[in-house]
Amino acid sequence: MDNYEIKVFHLDKNKDNKSKSIFPTPMRCLIVGSSGSGKTNLLFNIIINYWVPFDNLYVFTKNINQPIYEKMEEVFAGVDGVEVYITNEDITPVDDCRPNSLVVFDDYILEKQERMKDYFIRSRSKNISCIYIGQNYSLLDLKT
Repeated sequence: MDNYEIKVFHLDKNKDNKSKSIFPTPMRCLIVGSSGSGKTNLLFNIIINYWVPFDNLYVFTKNINQPIYEKMEEVFAGVDGVEVYITNEDITPVDDCRPNSLVVFDDYILEKQERMKDYFIRSRSKNISCIYIGQNYSLLDLKT
């Protein structure tokens, strides 16, 4: 009989999740890879394991119906102190984003980059971490 390890997720916001952070925060991060390379799964692990601490999660995605985003909403539905916003609507301006947030931009590579640039430049002072997911590094505006 094979032994399998079961991962237990402690999503109680009363626990000290900041100690789990493996990235300096606030942070700006790019996750780049081809289709099917596991970019969204990596993001899921970063979020579920609180590798980047947050009180508010904003996910701006062109494809809102991905099962992994539905699972994120389900997992955080019962967690006190965490607000989750997953949308394919316009990106919230950085000035309207709540402090202590994690903001994800998924597959916006062909869109105007002004709002995302604004986050990458101005979010640190509001303690907002940003993750940009894309399939092609060469199409990114490298000034961000």
